[in-house]
Amino acid sequence: MNHERAAICFTGVFNTRTRKEVEAIAIKLGATPRKDPSKSIHYVVIGSQVSPDWKHTSFGRKIQKAIELRESGHPLIILTEQEWVRFI
Repeated sequence: MNHERAAICFTGVFNTRTRKEVEAIAIKLGATPRKDPSKSIHYVVIGSQVSPDWKHTSFGRKIQKAIELRESGHPLIILTEQEWVRFI
């Protein structure tokens, strides 16, 4: 994963660090954290702590939007927290 100039959207609750900490790591690696998935996003990283009602939260809407973008042909990569941690 190339972080340099990548736009990354983090969603959910992370086990390894706080949201601010994971965003700071991304910035340090040359990426730009974004609030919501869009066509300018390269990666969506999903936190490990998933609530049973995730589909009804903003967390769930971000995942849904990322999937819709990918299905419409946008080359968006969706990663779990564990996958992203291996790349940093």
